[in-house]
Amino acid sequence: MKEVQERLLPLWQEEIAADLEEGRSVLVVSHGNTIRVLVKHIEGISDLDIEDLAVHNADPLLYELDGRLRPAERIDLSK
Repeated sequence: MKEVQERLLPLWQEEIAADLEEGRSVLVVSHGNTIRVLVKHIEGISDLDIEDLAVHNADPLLYELDGRLRPAERIDLSK
């Protein structure tokens, strides 16, 4: 996961967060550890607690973020 985080966080900063700050909606499509690392970053989950998080394939998550790009709401659209 550390290697994924090293590759993903620059993309978050330079592309995803930049678009969100401009008021754009962003769709991120990926799988496995990449999504887990993104959820970890967005929600501020610890390294220990992320091990217990399972994000299942084809289960979309919707985040409403505040002005600081912190989660105001997380909606599991698979339910």
